[in-house]
Amino acid sequence: MDPIIRQIVGRCHVGESNMSVLRYAVSRLKHGRKTFLSMPKASRRKFMTLCIHAHAENRDLYRAVMLG
Repeated sequence: MDPIIRQIVGRCHVGESNMSVLRYAVSRLKHGRKTFLSMPKASRRKFMTLCIHAHAENRDLYRAVMLG
């Protein structure tokens, strides 16, 4: 997985929704939403998939640590 996306998504709380995390990740792009919308559809889908996957990994790690 892309370490940059993992780092950006890692700043979000594990309790946040996927949509909230995606909004934050898009806002971290150079020109934000404008850059995101200028990307090809396949690239946007891949970006969103990577963000959601990284967020799910963070959530799973949190659960594992908190449940012991």
